[in-house]
Amino acid sequence: MSQSKKEKFDVKVGMRIIIEVDAPVIHESADNDDVPKKLSLNSYVEDTLDGKTMLIQMPMFKGFFYPPPRNRAVTAYFFVTGRMFALDIIYMHSVTIGKLEYAKVRRVGELTPFQRRECFRLECTLPIFMERLPREGEEMEDDAPSVVINCSMVNLSDGGILFAADEELETGDKLVVTITIDGNDEVLNAEMIRSEPAYGVGLYKRRNSAKFIHKSLRQKDKIYKYIVNQQREILNSQMRD
Repeated sequence: MSQSKKEKFDVKVGMRIIIEVDAPVIHESADNDDVPKKLSLNSYVEDTLDGKTMLIQMPMFKGFFYPPPRNRAVTAYFFVTGRMFALDIIYMHSVTIGKLEYAKVRRVGELTPFQRRECFRLECTLPIFMERLPREGEEMEDDAPSVVINCSMVNLSDGGILFAADEELETGDKLVVTITIDGNDEVLNAEMIRSEPAYGVGLYKRRNSAKFIHKSLRQKDKIYKYIVNQQREILNSQMRD
C-alpha cells in the first residue's frame, strides 16, 4: 500500500505538454482581467537527454516560434495517464534538427500533481442559458423571478466565464448559468465581475466577466476535466497536423 501511494511518474519521450509563459503586452489595456496575462503554448517531449535536461518542440504563437524566457523558470504541464502534472523548467537554447526547431530545457523541480486548476481558460462556444436574479428593489416591480440574458460564451474556466451580451449588467449582479457540457446541463450560480463595451466584436455590444460561486465540487471537477480533455484534443490535433 505504501509503495502505491508513493508511485512516481517521470517525463517520457512523446509526452504532450502545455507551457505557461507571460503573454506579450500588445496594448495599454493589458492590465484588464479579460486580456490574458499568460499564454498556454502546446509542445511535446522530443528527447530526454539525461535526468536534468530534455528537448521539446519549440513552442509557437500566432505561427511563429515563441521560445520561453531564458534563465527564468516557467511551468510546463504534462499529461500522464489521464492526469495533469506540473514541472518547472528553464529554457537553455534552441536546437535545429533537420528543418525542425526544438528547445533544450533544464528541469528545476519534480513532476508534481497539478493543483492550480483555475489558470486555464478554454476558448469555446458551449450552449449557454443565463438568467439575472432580481436586484435589490426590483422584486416588487413585476412577477418575473429573473431576467433572461441573451448571450454567447467566449471562454470558460472552472472559476468563471467570459461571455458576450447586449444586456448592461452590473458588478455584483447574481446570475444563474446553465451550460451544456457533454450533452448534460450544469446549473451554476455566478456573480458579475465586469462589463465593458465589445467594440464591435461579434454580434453583441458588451463583454462580461463573471465568477462561479461553486457549491458543488462535482461541478467544479467536471468543468476542469472538460477543459483538460479539450486541451489534450487540441494537442493531439496539432500533433497529427
